[in-house]
Amino acid sequence: MKRLISTLLVFFCVILGLFSQESQTYIDAKKQLQSPNDNMVLVTAHSAAHQKYPENSIASIEQAIRIVVDIVELDIRVTKDWIPILMHDGTIDRTTSGTGKPHKMTYEALQKFQLLGSEREITKYKTPTLEEVLQLTKGKIWIDLDMKTYIRQLDNVVDVLQKYSNGEGCFFMMENVLRFLKNRVS
Repeated sequence: MKRLISTLLVFFCVILGLFSQESQTYIDAKKQLQSPNDNMVLVTAHSAAHQKYPENSIASIEQAIRIVVDIVELDIRVTKDWIPILMHDGTIDRTTSGTGKPHKMTYEALQKFQLLGSEREITKYKTPTLEEVLQLTKGKIWIDLDMKTYIRQLDNVVDVLQKYSNGEGCFFMMENVLRFLKNRVS
């Protein structure tokens, strides 16, 4: 229970800290998130900037950074071998050249498939890990993690967050965590 509570604290808190190379967009968004005011609007790209590149791909995140988006919303799932990845759906059928459920596949097996573009064309891009994303985005853009994981998989996500960003630059959505906590408390 203590591990779960500490895990949730990493997610619920935007941990203060400085990166050596924060972009001005990142700094401005950080100020707005910490002290909201009516004079600033933050722009969020759902599944990153996926009009030109596959959703939840490294290329779509790089595009969001280039066009100066403040926040990218990314969907997190965990593979059979406990690697946090970016994937919206409960299957890979709609977004990749393969079929199956990511939580029943190893990351290595998942890498055999390419991501599909907006017209369902096969691209050169592969499903990225959360680790790759955090290395790319650190100090450049905020990440809204839409946690599509099981409670037992949270530790793996938190470990990656702590290793690469200590939670800085990330916040999350996860309805099943809130339901889990509510049921445990009642």
